[in-house]
Amino acid sequence: MSPNLSKEQQQQDEIDVLKGQVKKLQKMLLSTGQQVMQLQVELRKLHIDDIGVKAQELQGLTDVGSPNPSSNSDKTHPAIVTRPSEYVTESDLNDMVVELQGQFNILDEKSIKRSINCRSTKDLKPLPNADGEYSPTFPKTIDDLQSISRESLFNEWNFYEMVADQLEDLLTQSEEENKKLLQQMYESFSSFIGVDSSIHPWLGK
Repeated sequence: MSPNLSKEQQQQDEIDVLKGQVKKLQKMLLSTGQQVMQLQVELRKLHIDDIGVKAQELQGLTDVGSPNPSSNSDKTHPAIVTRPSEYVTESDLNDMVVELQGQFNILDEKSIKRSINCRSTKDLKPLPNADGEYSPTFPKTIDDLQSISRESLFNEWNFYEMVADQLEDLLTQSEEENKKLLQQMYESFSSFIGVDSSIHPWLGK
């Protein structure tokens, strides 16, 4: 009984860590949102200041014999951007916030579904990848996971961009080494989706 309790405690600890990461992301997103709002305020001020400088420059051109104030305004506003295309617009900032919110939602969904999968004895919840997409071949049950084929395991690794040198190694290693590598890949994928591979070992070939 104690080994099972130990495993359950380990899984609970992993969930607590994930929850902590989600809270950190929430704080980071809130901080980023506040910074974006501040940037929007400063952007509006910059536009207003620039309009005032342009008006002074135009008046300097129309007032014959009067000194051109643009030289003074350059000193007052040395960093003003004069081309509209160089402005960071509110739309750009809003797009950044939307993108950050989307990434946060994906991480939050992954955390929730991992916690569900780690307690499941049958059905599995599919996790989104970094783009928010779902694998069409994601194992639907624990049994499907345990019997996953090599090809499907490769596909899942590629889909979730867990990839890598391991896949290239399969072309050069011996069959015995490949089996060990495949076992490691299965364990990594199981852990990624929230399943304990020591309780649900790979039965595939």
